[in-house]
Amino acid sequence: MLPTHAAQQSEQDDARYAVQAGLALPFQAVRERVARYCGNCELLEAKLHEEKEDGRRFLVYEIKAITPDGQVLKMKIAAANGEILKIKRKGMNPLETR
Repeated sequence: MLPTHAAQQSEQDDARYAVQAGLALPFQAVRERVARYCGNCELLEAKLHEEKEDGRRFLVYEIKAITPDGQVLKMKIAAANGEILKIKRKGMNPLETR
């Protein structure tokens, strides 16, 4: 899927190639999907990489974000269509009471 590049080639170059080749949505579209899901969360990290499942290969965006109440979200989003594949939630704001 992603071409094999020389060591100096960057992750940004791989992502740019994937978007230009139609293999992945632009990151802005993924960012909008995350915002619709978690509103005012802050993005901490984003990666585009290839995964393998049941013999097929596909690209996913792995997103890490923090919600206003202190929960950390780890999301896997299908790069081709923006479908949210998986969400993990961890932690809470220690000042929050239940």
